[in-house]
Amino acid sequence: MRSVGVAFAALLATGAMPANAVSTISGSSVFLDASDPLAFNVDFAAQGANSSGATGQATFNFLGASSGNTVYSFSYNIANTSTGLSSNSRLGAFGLNVSVDNPTLSATGTPFSAMTNGGNFNGLGVRDLCFYAGPNCNGGGNAGINVATGEVNGTFTLTFTSATSSLSLTDFVARWQAAQNNGSTSGLGTPNAIPEASTWAMLLIGFAGIGLTARPRRAREKLAIA
Repeated sequence: MRSVGVAFAALLATGAMPANAVSTISGSSVFLDASDPLAFNVDFAAQGANSSGATGQATFNFLGASSGNTVYSFSYNIANTSTGLSSNSRLGAFGLNVSVDNPTLSATGTPFSAMTNGGNFNGLGVRDLCFYAGPNCNGGGNAGINVATGEVNGTFTLTFTSATSSLSLTDFVARWQAAQNNGSTSGLGTPNAIPEASTWAMLLIGFAGIGLTARPRRAREKLAIA
């Protein structure tokens, strides 16, 4: 049984990061290779004053690079997953930093507009990219995603002046309005990998293998008792 446990641990280790992966997640940074699309989640949690219960989750899908690796295309889904807050509470903005300077940002999706190099999130500083529903990246204007709205979808592209073979996305952040005590709050986001279909299949095979190995052992124990 110990050998099965060791094998399953190895399966988990390899399944979390397929051997042919180039784009990858390391800590709080997402590395993207122009030729290797990647989908990943970002879990947001508010911190500091008025932060209790304010959470969110985004799924980003890097679709690949085009035009000689000068255009990086993305789709996203973002949800306000807060609990214990008023129905008026809303996720009003989110942002991140990009390792390559001065990209041109083009975005679609309601209710979020987008800006570059001007997105100041109160308490957590400026981000290279900011997606905001109110007048700016600090929210306001009674705009954003409340819990009842659930989630929204959008797309964006980053265009660079020269070929860019890779880049990193870091410092994910979100902003909530009308949180605890009807105040505003910000919080950082943690990126997480989304397992590929083949990874899930490997995990299921691993669980099945453990079950099949355990059954003969139980049968032997019953015979020994008899």
